[in-house]
Amino acid sequence: MEVYVARQPVFDRKMNTYGYELLYRRTQENIFDGTDSSRATAELIHNAFLVMNLTDLTDGGRGFINFSGDLLVAGVPAMLPDEQIVVEILETVEPTEEILAACRQLKKAGYLLALDDFVLESRRRPPGPAGGHHQGGLPPDPPAGAEPPHGSLTGPAAGT
Repeated sequence: MEVYVARQPVFDRKMNTYGYELLYRRTQENIFDGTDSSRATAELIHNAFLVMNLTDLTDGGRGFINFSGDLLVAGVPAMLPDEQIVVEILETVEPTEEILAACRQLKKAGYLLALDDFVLESRRRPPGPAGGHHQGGLPPDPPAGAEPPHGSLTGPAAGT
């Protein structure tokens, strides 16, 4: 049985490798084949944690894993070790109250969250006082001794 996972480096502000975005691949051809995003994530998790060694895949850094709204609401990210992953929320996920609640719960449990290919649009802003803020995003400060990924929504570069 052949197993494939693509990885793309994620850099901190000093251009050091912070971790790797892990991408589902079905074949040796390095393209996404259009598999349902929830199924792709499930297969990626299986391959990264049960077939391969996540620490080897990420060179000891964090693995950024894409999650659909269905998987977020179902609590799937919470089944994985918070110190080894970053929950990457797909750009197709609408910020409903259910999604925001799932993100808040993950953040409260110690998970780091990132937005995948995010473009701020007024329709994506949560209603009320959270509008314009990324409460479900990465925590305001990186973990002790670590730089947040380049372009993340934390620290002094937020909003720039």
